Amino acid sequence: MKELKRTQRLLIAGIVFFALIVVGLLSFKKPFLEYKMNAKEALSLVGNTEKMVSVKDLNIGGFQLIDVRNQFEYAKGHIDDATNIYAPDLFKPFSIKYLKQLKKEGKKIVLYGKDIQEASDPWIILSQLDFNNLYYLKEGYDGYQLFQANKSLANWRQPEEPALDFAKFFVDAQKAMEASYAKARAKRDKELGIARVKHAEAIQSAAQENAAERAAPAAVKAKVKVVKIRKKKKKRIGGC
Repeated sequence: MKELKRTQRLLIAGIVFFALIVVGLLSFKKPFLEYKMNAKEALSLVGNTEKMVSVKDLNIGGFQLIDVRNQFEYAKGHIDDATNIYAPDLFKPFSIKYLKQLKKEGKKIVLYGKDIQEASDPWIILSQLDFNNLYYLKEGYDGYQLFQANKSLANWRQPEEPALDFAKFFVDAQKAMEASYAKARAKRDKELGIARVKHAEAIQSAAQENAAERAAPAAVKAKVKVVKIRKKKKKRIGGC
């Protein structure tokens, strides 16, 4: 009897253990993000020009652009037809599902940020997740804006030249005015110079005259001689 109870207990324990294993296997899920490439291999791709796209190549088409900047920067301006997925959100389930769908459709995904650094960082991580259809814009959005500005400048039509070159006219007039002012200043400086010389000569002449006047009385005094007058003796009248 005891052996039977012992056997029943072992059987129940075995069934429970097996059930736990089955439940564990059924509840086990594969990790959401599976890395197909290690970090060292991914870093070796950095600088690979085959994974870079230039702004000049965007007009070819066939790309799905993803703007990894935040929504505020995206709202200020973005490349046409670009989808905004902020870089930290690229690794969330809905974003991974979207990227896998694009890969399934055979589309090339081009990430871009403000500059090359902002796009290359998430690109390295996503490349480890086996997204081999992933590229990034090497000039970034700043480079795209500059390219568009230069493109507009190249297409700008030169207006017809006016009959009178007003810019040259004003420059020539300015030069003539400056030359006239310079000539007038030179004449004024010359006249002032002559006046200063005459004034200095007049002062010197007056000083000389004053000195001569002060020296004249002393000279006259030196020339005057004192003449002594002798008294005449009276003649005596009579003898003895």
